[in-house]
Amino acid sequence: MTQPTNIKYTLKEFKKKPEDSCLSFDELEEFIENREKELNTNMSYEDDNYSEMFFIMEEEYSENYTKKGLEFIADYYGINKRRKRKGELIQEIIIFEQNDLNYDVVEKRKLHWFYLDQLKSDPYLKQYITINN
Repeated sequence: MTQPTNIKYTLKEFKKKPEDSCLSFDELEEFIENREKELNTNMSYEDDNYSEMFFIMEEEYSENYTKKGLEFIADYYGINKRRKRKGELIQEIIIFEQNDLNYDVVEKRKLHWFYLDQLKSDPYLKQYITINN
C-alpha cells in the first residue's frame, strides 16, 4: 500500500480598499437606468419573437393538420378539446407548447410523431400501424 503524496498550498487574502467597493449615488443610478433599458429591450424582443412564433405555428397547424389530427395532439397533452373549433384548438396547443414547463412533453411528442411517420413510410411496417393522425 502506498502512502498518499503530501500536498502543500498557501492562501493569500487580498483586502479591497473601502473606496473601491462603494458606488456613488450617481454611479448606482446610472447602472440601474442602463440595466432597465437593457431588460426592456430584451423583453420587447422576446414579445416580438413570441408573436412571430405563434403566427408561424398557427399557420403550420392550420395548413398541415386536420381537426382530428389536432384532437389527437390535444389528447396527448391532456388539453380539453370539447366544443372547440379548429382555430381554438390550435391556439390551445400552441400556448401549451410555448410554455417552458412543458418543453419535455412537447419534445417527446414530436419525437414519437417522427417515429410514427417513419414507420408509416416503411413498406413492410406500415401495414401494422393503425393510428391515423
